[in-house]
Amino acid sequence: MQKHFFILAGILISLQTFARIGQNTDYWLISESDYIMRNLNGKDVTLRRHIVVPFMDKNFKTIFETNDQEALLAKFTFMLKKNKTRWMEKYLANCDTTLHINNLIKGLYYFSQKNYSQSLFYLNRFEDKRYNFLKQLLIADCFFELLADKKDYRLIINYYQSALDMTASETYKELIHNRIKYIKYL
Repeated sequence: MQKHFFILAGILISLQTFARIGQNTDYWLISESDYIMRNLNGKDVTLRRHIVVPFMDKNFKTIFETNDQEALLAKFTFMLKKNKTRWMEKYLANCDTTLHINNLIKGLYYFSQKNYSQSLFYLNRFEDKRYNFLKQLLIADCFFELLADKKDYRLIINYYQSALDMTASETYKELIHNRIKYIKYL
C-alpha cells in the first residue's frame, strides 16, 4: 500500500514540472530550469516538443497589477500551463495593447488553441530581443503545423535554423536540435 502511495506521489510531483500547452496536446510548456533538470535527470526531451519559457510565476492573480513585461509573461505562461481559461481570456480582453509583450502572450495563447495563423499574426508583430529565440521557435512550429504534408519539412528547417542563430544558450540549441530530430523522424 505504501509503495503504491509513493509511486502515485512521484507521478503527481513529476506532472507539476511540465504540462501540455492549453488545448494543444502536441507541445509541452515548461520553464527553462525545469527543462534543464529533466535533461540532467535523463528524462526524455527529444520525443516531446517543449516550449521553454524563462520562468513561470504561480502568483498569476496579480497579473492585472503589473506592467513589468517579464512578470506578465511569467504569470501568463503559468496560467496557460494550468489551463486557467477564464483568467487568460479576462487578461487578453483587458490587457494593455501598448505593451509589446502582449503580442507574444497572444501568440502563445493562439498557439495553445492550435490557431496557428492567428498565432503567426501576433508573433510577427512582436519585437523584443530578449525573447527572439522563443518567437522564432514558435514561428517555426506554427509553419510546421500548417504544412499539409509533414514529410515536406525542408523549408521549415530554415525557420528552426533562424531560431538557432539567435541564441548562444546550449540549452536552447539542444532544444532546436531535438525539434529537428523530431520532425525528421515523424
